[in-house]
Amino acid sequence: MRDDKLNDLLKLGATGKSSNNSQSSKRKSFGYQILGFGSGGAGGPICIAFDYLIAGGGGGGSHAHGPGGGGAGGVRTSFSTPCSAITLNTDCGPIAVTIAAGGAKAGSFDGTGSTGGTSSMFNCKPVAIPMGGGGGGGGRRNPGAPSSCGSGGGAGCNHAFPVQAGGNGGTFGNNGAPSQSPCFVGGGGGGACAAATSANGGNGKQISITGSSVNYGCGGGASAHPSGGAGTGGRGDGGDGGNGSDLPTANQAGGGGGNGAPAGATGVVILRFPTACKPAGMSITPGDNTITTTGCCTLLTFTVSGSASF
Repeated sequence: MRDDKLNDLLKLGATGKSSNNSQSSKRKSFGYQILGFGSGGAGGPICIAFDYLIAGGGGGGSHAHGPGGGGAGGVRTSFSTPCSAITLNTDCGPIAVTIAAGGAKAGSFDGTGSTGGTSSMFNCKPVAIPMGGGGGGGGRRNPGAPSSCGSGGGAGCNHAFPVQAGGNGGTFGNNGAPSQSPCFVGGGGGGACAAATSANGGNGKQISITGSSVNYGCGGGASAHPSGGAGTGGRGDGGDGGNGSDLPTANQAGGGGGNGAPAGATGVVILRFPTACKPAGMSITPGDNTITTTGCCTLLTFTVSGSASF
């Protein structure tokens, strides 16, 4: 008996193969498939299918005299969208995440707010997803700025200048509103869910990846000249127009309000997968970012640029 076992071990050492061992093993948990590679899958790299939300920075609003609201940053998610989850390979090293800054407000009456920045995450190809920001709101004589990825900014307005057009939205956004006629009120910034059609910002998307419904990508409200008629941010989470101090909600990609507190909101990246699939030793940096468990799922929430390691 001993000789038979010894011979089996010698054969295994010579060939690197075993009749009872396969090159990969599979198991399923909560509808996500986990693939273990290497000898029986033990100790080898793990591929996890996870849901994601990634949002760029909101565009900045403009400054005084009927300014337009900033457009929302682009919002993209696989949550509640069948067959759109992405595979993460733990053997590729850390997940590198960049969180976009919101666009700055315009520096003058005739200026246009800055476009929001780009959020991104990278693990292994093809897991490299950039998401651009929203366009800025127009000044008193300017159209809203367009965005190739997020939503367009609202147009600016002043009674001494003609009506201007709202900025065109991109792949993951909608159009900003034109200035309102007669030209005393600017246009709201476009939202991730809907275009702006008045001084109010366009609505954002309501997404429940965290377990609670949250508005992402709301357009900023516009302001009036000389007074009155200020618009509100989309669904209350974009920046309000007027002389108030209501900022767009942080890390929700909202556009800045015209003539209010008009900087756009920062972006966000959220990753979600079953807790049963959580790799051992997972960590996240810096400390502003978090790993949390909600129900059966684990969330990696990035509110500042950082990384997750295994």
